[in-house]
Amino acid sequence: MNDNPLWIVIPKLGLHNTHHICYDHPCNKHVENQGWIIKILKWVVSSRGSFEHFRTADEHRDKGLIRTFPVPLILIGGKYDLFENLEPNKKRIAVQCLRYLAHVNGASLLFHSSLDPGLVKRTRDILNHYAFSSHLASAVNFDYNKPIFVPFGTDSVASIEGTTQYVTAGSTSSLDKYKHIFTTHFLQDDPSQNKSKSAPDPALDQNYSEPVIDSLRNQKLEQLDQMRREVDMKDKYRTRV
Repeated sequence: MNDNPLWIVIPKLGLHNTHHICYDHPCNKHVENQGWIIKILKWVVSSRGSFEHFRTADEHRDKGLIRTFPVPLILIGGKYDLFENLEPNKKRIAVQCLRYLAHVNGASLLFHSSLDPGLVKRTRDILNHYAFSSHLASAVNFDYNKPIFVPFGTDSVASIEGTTQYVTAGSTSSLDKYKHIFTTHFLQDDPSQNKSKSAPDPALDQNYSEPVIDSLRNQKLEQLDQMRREVDMKDKYRTRV
């Protein structure tokens, strides 16, 4: 069996615990008609050693911290041409947080810009590597002052945190820790404020007027209002009865 990833979109049901799935649970009734999903999951588990990213995770010193996804993951940071203009400290923090996020989820990390032919080629190379097992010639780069390129398996928590000590599961390293670090230095939007600032309805903008489409839209809105009124009347009738 080759090392090509399984190019099938399947839910992450817990690859190590597929035998614990409750087939009789109401949420899993669809499994009766889609037993092939369970067969695929069990095949992936039994063939774990045949997949390169699984082998890399199992042999890594941080294997107790890595949660490997069923298929190879690649985190691509786009618009590097904008990122490279950030303050050095912000770039360092962003890269540290992204490295940790990628590493513990068994993902590769790289920066990309459509304006840089070299970065475009590097992105194409890693996609070809995971899709067709082609040779990956690009050199690893951890320097936040340059475009990051960290294939899965080349990083470690110790390297990310700048220590020579071996980091074990249950240590102070966690996604919550790096989430706190990131949100402290990069302001986040307040969801409560976003709700109060409703975006303008483009359907009311005369610059986008389309008579035929607008007519059909109004017709559907009238039908929707009619359905709502009928439902309200039925609810009122049921409450009286």
